[in-house]
Amino acid sequence: MYWTGALANYTAFAPHAWLVKTVFLPYIFLLQPAIYLTEIFFTVALPLGLATRLASLLAVLFTVQLWIGPYNDPTEWPWTYIAIIVAHAMFIAAEAGRSLGLDHLLRKHPPAFVARHWALQRAFDLAA
Repeated sequence: MYWTGALANYTAFAPHAWLVKTVFLPYIFLLQPAIYLTEIFFTVALPLGLATRLASLLAVLFTVQLWIGPYNDPTEWPWTYIAIIVAHAMFIAAEAGRSLGLDHLLRKHPPAFVARHWALQRAFDLAA
């Protein structure tokens, strides 16, 4: 609660402060499990190379929000968040996971339900 409140106090943009004050703080009890599960998704998906591009895209968006939030905090160094954003963006650009990850195995032998539907196949190709 304290750190989420700090996002509203030190944010770089007023709309972000409004979002934190009106959505994040009042509904923090709902957001905490979602944020925790999102971080677990990053922790599992990226090392395994599973849905690497999707996980990296979500990690970029997640970190951009963290970068904007404490941007004006005198105890934070914003370049840390820039480094994390660039690292995750490189996973997207380099199509990481398609050579040694599970994405490689799943692209060679897609699950039957994915192979039958063109829309699922397209979404799978974009995520992996």
